[in-house]
Amino acid sequence: MGSYFNALRRYFVFSGRSTRAQFWLFLLLAVIVVMIAVFADAALAVQLGTEEDPTPYVSGTVLVLHAIPFLALIVRRLHDSDHSGWYALVGLIPLIGTIGLFVYLCMGSTPGINRFGPHPKSLRPSSPDPYRQPPMHADPYLPAQGVRHQQQPMQRLPTPPVYPDAGSAAPPPFAGPQPSAASSDPLNALERLAQLRTSGVIDEAEFQQMKADAIRRATS
Repeated sequence: MGSYFNALRRYFVFSGRSTRAQFWLFLLLAVIVVMIAVFADAALAVQLGTEEDPTPYVSGTVLVLHAIPFLALIVRRLHDSDHSGWYALVGLIPLIGTIGLFVYLCMGSTPGINRFGPHPKSLRPSSPDPYRQPPMHADPYLPAQGVRHQQQPMQRLPTPPVYPDAGSAAPPPFAGPQPSAASSDPLNALERLAQLRTSGVIDEAEFQQMKADAIRRATS
């Protein structure tokens, strides 16, 4: 039924494309409608008493109403197989032309886009449109309805190094060894300076300067 009403909605549309299923389903339903109209004419003739010479009031009207959409559907069916709509005039040739037009109408669809437009199945409302922008939300800081946001994992901050002798976080970079410790035990002061350089608290230049100061204080 969808193909039938689709052809009626596109009554005077001779552009675009129509698939084989749309064409043959419309033709099948149109034949059924015409047959119902013929029975209606027969019943009307009985009521009027003209059984011997019935007038096709209903069937004639149905045929006239279906003529233009059927011709437009033939043109769109030819477009779907990448043929000009003027090929429909081939059907005016007796027998050979009718067979040739029938062959054209039975040909498959051109995949993708041809010179008459995109494939009809790609224009269905159920198919997603890759060029359609998502709807704007009233609050830009809240996610839009129907959009699932992936929660980002929490990042852990790096833990500051802990020194064995201090038992707490590393001291500021400008902090150095106490003069008392350096003067009382030069070897311990040099080990602490080496640990500070290894951990990156002091650089090589600061290490050499502090090392020279510790050795000078120890020998003085």
